[in-house]
Amino acid sequence: MHKTTEDLKKYFEVQKHEKIIVDDDINYVAIGDYFASGFNSKIGFNTNGMLENGMISGLDYPSFFANELRNNNFKLNSFYNLSIPSTNIDFIMALVKNDKKELHRMENRIDLLQSTDWHAKNLYKNYFTKLFNEWNINKNDFEIYHNYIKNANLITITLGFEDLFFKLPFEKIFKLSKLEKTNKIKKINDICSEIQTLGTNIIEKYQKLIVEIKNINPKIRIVITNYIKPLLYLDRFFDSFIWKGESIKFNLYDYAFEWLNYIAKIVSYNTKSNFVDIYDELYWQRYKNNLYENVFSLFCTERGYKKVAYDLFAKLALRKDEFIANDLKNQDFINKYIENQSYWTKDIKSYSQILQTPLPNQQMFKQTFGANKNFKILTYSTIENNLSNHLTSYLNISDYLDLYLRFSNSDFGLIFKNTMLNSFNEINEKYQSIELIKSFLNENLLGKKIILPLFKQNKIDKILFILQIELKDDNDFFDIDYLYLKNKIIKIIRSNQNDIYSIFKLFFSSGIINEKKTEIKNIAISFVKDIMNTNFLEHFVNFQNDQKFKIIREYLSSLKSFEQLIDFVVENIINYSSGYSKLNNFDELWNIFIVKNKFKLLAFLHRIFNEISGDENIEKTTDFLVETIKVTRRLKNFKPSSERAIKSTILETLNLLRTNPVFLKNCFQILLKNVKNLSLYNLFLNGKATGLNLKFHNFITLNNNFIISIKVIKALNKIKKLIKKN
Repeated sequence: MHKTTEDLKKYFEVQKHEKIIVDDDINYVAIGDYFASGFNSKIGFNTNGMLENGMISGLDYPSFFANELRNNNFKLNSFYNLSIPSTNIDFIMALVKNDKKELHRMENRIDLLQSTDWHAKNLYKNYFTKLFNEWNINKNDFEIYHNYIKNANLITITLGFEDLFFKLPFEKIFKLSKLEKTNKIKKINDICSEIQTLGTNIIEKYQKLIVEIKNINPKIRIVITNYIKPLLYLDRFFDSFIWKGESIKFNLYDYAFEWLNYIAKIVSYNTKSNFVDIYDELYWQRYKNNLYENVFSLFCTERGYKKVAYDLFAKLALRKDEFIANDLKNQDFINKYIENQSYWTKDIKSYSQILQTPLPNQQMFKQTFGANKNFKILTYSTIENNLSNHLTSYLNISDYLDLYLRFSNSDFGLIFKNTMLNSFNEINEKYQSIELIKSFLNENLLGKKIILPLFKQNKIDKILFILQIELKDDNDFFDIDYLYLKNKIIKIIRSNQNDIYSIFKLFFSSGIINEKKTEIKNIAISFVKDIMNTNFLEHFVNFQNDQKFKIIREYLSSLKSFEQLIDFVVENIINYSSGYSKLNNFDELWNIFIVKNKFKLLAFLHRIFNEISGDENIEKTTDFLVETIKVTRRLKNFKPSSERAIKSTILETLNLLRTNPVFLKNCFQILLKNVKNLSLYNLFLNGKATGLNLKFHNFITLNNNFIISIKVIKALNKIKKLIKKN
């Protein structure tokens, strides 16, 4: 039986009292992953700091913590944040031990770290190059990691996120949404058991790491922290997806997060280390707009890291007995500094006071936080002032994600298939295009090639930021559930054609189209067929798939000549994709396509007309047109005499056009001239035929076809009169 959420919330009492730091020179190091490295979604990279030439430069929580040590007159002799943005416990262990064999085995992680460290847009470029010199494993360039830990007397550790969250059974989680309640609860219990197995393995590795650190440096004071909840704005999104249309019976995302916290707590307890809870949940929920800023940010921005650092310092310097006996009874102090008393007391026995200032608690809080709990968090520090041009609100994650995809050995084809596509698993069986995409992505390298173009030129950042603004305008980021976010994404897709095309056209120049032309052609054709033959648009973009559209698409999809036209369109776009990549939107593509392929399209239109007006199909075509008129005019039925007259008129008109190919050609030319200005994007996504200005009089010509034009117009007017009688 797996642990319950309540089991995981348990705190443990520290078993060993550390010596209080008063006058010692502090040599402080920090190790961790994305969170401890200060990964900032506005900057796009980690923001590790160190003490160099008397200055601390980072925007990470260890740097802000180190600054607090100095601000409170502790003797900070050295400080290095050795946290690595993409890491797991195995990699940190290899660095701590300087295990050359293991480091060689994980060279892809070193390559990723090096590529981010050298990236032109990284504000903290070459941070790790200063430490690792030539990045040569065999020359002991990574031994410095071991040496800094050996020489430190204070270390903070925040680890376990990638080990747990990157290995969650996502395929099983995404399939939960289609299960009925009883089976869903059973599967959730199975997933919880898997999470527990993962967590148990992580605890074992984590404890070995702490033991190794203590063997290297028995006198080091170790402080282990938990995490702020990842993707804090999307807290409700994940479980609302699992429990679509139902009240949430079990919060699986919370359960995984509590396991992450529990790992830190139990490792601290088992290794006789200090554990400090740095997640002031009520405060973060209330002020997340200031602390997290970006909806699609994995972790917080610089203000959030300041909050963590100030809390960490305050707890480690807290005079606990005085705090419980007196400070928590002072209402003025509570109002100014305490959002939630439980946060400041529930872990109070899990750590020792290892810092001592001459100030009583309330003055220490004022020194640390300012005039109130928000003052210094919201006030720019010196380093923030220096970087203020880079800290304006925006989302910059594409460059890092691009590097992560390139250097990671994760199977991204399968990850993409099992998450993004399986999020629609309840309807996948209906759509052949989805099945072909899933099959296509089985190869990891192809998966990477498909996903990588999304991160070029920061296009995806712009779309996500537009979406973020849309979310903020509505509800200031609160209560973002699955359906709400899905509808907002659809709205953004509908109203931002140029930006969507800017992402789409990146695939044109990626090389993947030429490399896998046949497979992509089959997927594209299948995609069009799904649009024509299923409720694909209705499901994915809420397109109102009314009866009129249904009749038209079903009729067209039954025509062999129309299928040939689709094949031609798809093949043309694939063959000339490099040229189409220079355009601005889908409407331009449509316009240019018609202009460049006018004569071939005329031939296809003649072929289609010959098929629908041929002896085998003319009756079917007549019935189709009659049914279309009924649906368009919202009529259940015509009077029998009117329906016979309408059918007769349609038959006569089709035969007239069939026997006058020159006039028909002229009509098709006029049609193409007007249709090239039609916005297909608006038609399919918004149901509006914008840009089309086609009237009957456009087909009247004052040449040899004048008489035929009059006959056609006369027939159409007759049909209109018959319709009015009904």
